[in-house]
Amino acid sequence: LDHLLFVATGLGFLFFLFQLIRTHRKIFRLVENSIQIKKYKSLRIYLSDKISGPFSILYKNQKLIFIPEGMLSDKKSYQMALLHELQHHRQWDTAMIYLVELFKGLFFYNPAVWSIANRLHLLSELAVDESLIHERGVEAKTYGYCLLEVAAHQTKQGMLPRYDRLVGTASLSAEARTLKRR
Repeated sequence: LDHLLFVATGLGFLFFLFQLIRTHRKIFRLVENSIQIKKYKSLRIYLSDKISGPFSILYKNQKLIFIPEGMLSDKKSYQMALLHELQHHRQWDTAMIYLVELFKGLFFYNPAVWSIANRLHLLSELAVDESLIHERGVEAKTYGYCLLEVAAHQTKQGMLPRYDRLVGTASLSAEARTLKRR
């Protein structure tokens, strides 16, 4: 039984590595096909017509933020999305996600790990929301409107790849299951 558990954990780790390599290849291609609009120290902000929603990722020691080009038409939503993604980097969510994904790969057979990972994702989103509203002075109504705009944009752009579901990404995450709670 111990041998079987060791093999399963090894396979989980290999799956994690495969997913990580796949993610980094996709991010590399996305960087090449996006417009860099801001560069400050290790932060890079990109506009892309290839994504359905904003997201951030720690990639090669750089903090990357991707915003859909379609969000430029609504200045408030664009600003809220940018603030949200910046906060993920400030809170080190984009680094923590790698650790969570590693544990999911290593212990994929343990439902508690998946439950904890889902809870951490939700808590990360709620912490960003709270920080923006209570510490950064973002108006709750405006922020809520932005969440709805992102959800609507993701619905309209449904055929585009969901980069926010790749290993290591944090996003505005305006999914129906969490939207009502937020």
